[in-house]
Amino acid sequence: MKFLVFIFILLFGSLNALAQVSLGKRTFMPENDLHVEDDPLKSNITVNEFNSIIDTFEEYYAPIIAAHGGELVFERRWEDPTVNASAQQQGKYWIVTMYGGLARRPEITPDGFATVVCHELGHHLSGFPWVAVWAGNEGNSDYFATYACERNLWANDPVTDRIDPSDVPNVPRELCDNIWSKSSEEKLCYRTMMGGKSTADLLAALNNQTISWFDHDKSQVSRTNNSHPRAQCRLDTYMAGSLCQSKWSDPLIPQTEKDTHAISCTRFVLDDSTARDDIKRGFKPRCWFFPKDLKDDPDNPDDPDDPNDPKNPCKVCHSDPHDDLPPRLPICLPGDKGFK
Repeated sequence: MKFLVFIFILLFGSLNALAQVSLGKRTFMPENDLHVEDDPLKSNITVNEFNSIIDTFEEYYAPIIAAHGGELVFERRWEDPTVNASAQQQGKYWIVTMYGGLARRPEITPDGFATVVCHELGHHLSGFPWVAVWAGNEGNSDYFATYACERNLWANDPVTDRIDPSDVPNVPRELCDNIWSKSSEEKLCYRTMMGGKSTADLLAALNNQTISWFDHDKSQVSRTNNSHPRAQCRLDTYMAGSLCQSKWSDPLIPQTEKDTHAISCTRFVLDDSTARDDIKRGFKPRCWFFPKDLKDDPDNPDDPDDPNDPKNPCKVCHSDPHDDLPPRLPICLPGDKGFK
């Protein structure tokens, strides 16, 4: 009997320790020594702005993360000169750590800082493609920042409404104007792109690179890159997210590429389109993302996993509750019958 009690205590302790384990910290950029250049005099952000920006995102996303069973925790390290940001999960805590060293970089504007906050939230919420059991990968978190996160927070922000189009560089202005028809949509697109440019400028500075609105990363991966993409590739991703006309669904964390296809601009067909063509259509850039081939297209009748096939077990799952989203793709979540 004492032996059984001992085994129970040992097993309970092991499970408790497992529940507290940190599930792989994800960082916004590679480890670096930019902290030695920390200079508050060059900062575009005050400590009050640092906290105010975080407050805004915390207020919006805490209930969403709670609905997923987590508790959002922001670690605010204004005094720390580290030039980075990170996300991790420890038990029920979904943690985002933001550093003053990053906020004080001369490349970072308030909207650039917000883009980094959104990137870290994206690790928790963007879903497929995964880099860890809980975390969307780097490119996907960049895409989530401009496509979902900033749109959620900035669509009705007076700052967005006050944007003067004449202050926006020609390339992002023309791209946004060609996709969006309403002035409010165009201004939101300008703002998300400019926030992404600020962030990408920092990423370029890390490796003494230059990036440009006029250039695009023309490389094409043969498999999805889960690591930090190059600075130009990340700018391309921020631009594409700003131009995607689909609508993100906050209640969902996409589990598979097909889930993602229902609520974002994800291609399934490999073709000869250019990097600029992909950006214009809001597609995740091929410089980090490898789309599945035509045989996996949910519109392909020969696809054995077609969610419209009555024999597919996912057919029993609930459809996305947002009426303005494509109704043809049932979304399977953990706990649903048919989830796999």
